[in-house]
Amino acid sequence: MSDLSLGGPGGLNWSNPSPVYILGEYRSNGMLFYGVHPVTVADFEALNAYMNGNPYSVDRRTLKGRYHPDWKTYGDVVSRSDPKFRSGGLGSDIYELQKVGSGVQFRTDPMWYTNKQGVFVNGVPGDIGEYHGIEDGGYMDYFEGPEPGSPAAEILGDGAYFWDIDNGWYAVR
Repeated sequence: MSDLSLGGPGGLNWSNPSPVYILGEYRSNGMLFYGVHPVTVADFEALNAYMNGNPYSVDRRTLKGRYHPDWKTYGDVVSRSDPKFRSGGLGSDIYELQKVGSGVQFRTDPMWYTNKQGVFVNGVPGDIGEYHGIEDGGYMDYFEGPEPGSPAAEILGDGAYFWDIDNGWYAVR
């Protein structure tokens, strides 16, 4: 069964690439796979059905899924983009947060946030920088820890976050 949970054309895990301007012309390397796990036969069948017989190519660098450390697009390679701003692969938020669930972010530099005691402070939140944001009238308010009731809060339970240096992601112990 295809993992059709993400966006892309027709609700598929595929996206048209943004061409990169190189040596006077725009280039791309084909459709990008945005699923978090490796591509399946069902994913290709869904893409074939969506393309309705029209020719297409596929960027092979993306077929491992965004949770794979080597996931990157042709545009990432050519532009040498900072991994933090990529949509997957080692160094991206997608990759680093795959073990902790949605509803939490991390940072290593100080920020203004409300701690668990309800006090507005400046510093690195939590034990290793864990926080969540809530939009309030067009502004973001930041709070220590995962968002209550979120998948991240459920995964954390009574555990603690840590940085798994061997794998390059955040995890819970």
